[in-house]
Amino acid sequence: MERFGVFRAHNGKCFWCNEPIIFADVTIDHIIPEKLRDNEEQLEQVKSEYSLPATFKIDAFENWVPAHARCNSSKGDTVYASSPAMIKALHDARRKAPLAEKVKNEINNDTKNKSRIIAIIQEALDKKAISKDDIISLLPAVDSIIK
Repeated sequence: MERFGVFRAHNGKCFWCNEPIIFADVTIDHIIPEKLRDNEEQLEQVKSEYSLPATFKIDAFENWVPAHARCNSSKGDTVYASSPAMIKALHDARRKAPLAEKVKNEINNDTKNKSRIIAIIQEALDKKAISKDDIISLLPAVDSIIK
C-alpha cells in the first residue's frame, strides 16, 4: 500500500523525468539511497548537507518517490551533491509524505472496497474473463505492494 500512496501523492508521475507512469510500472526510489543505511557516518553527513532533521529516515515516505524502472536504475545508488535542485527534491518528497501515508492508511482501512475488489475478481473468474493463473501471476506484485 505504501507504493500506491507514493504513486498517488506524486500525481502518477515519475519523480525524476516528470513523465506519467502507470501504477503497474512504478518502482519506489529512495532519493537518499538505501546503501547509506549501513554507513551511519555518511548518512549523518548527508543529513547535515541537506539540512534534514535528525528524525529523517531512509525507509520512509519522506525519502520515497515513484520512478520508472529506467529512471530508478539510471540513478542507482548515487548520492547527489547538495544543490538547490536536490534540496527542493527532498523538500517536495517530505511535503508529500503525509498525503502518501494518508492514502496508504485509507486503503488499509477500507474493507468495503477490499470486499468489492474481491467480488469483482471472483465474478471475472466465474465468467472466465481471467484465470487463476492470471491472478497467481499477479501475486508477486501484490506481495511487494503489501510489504
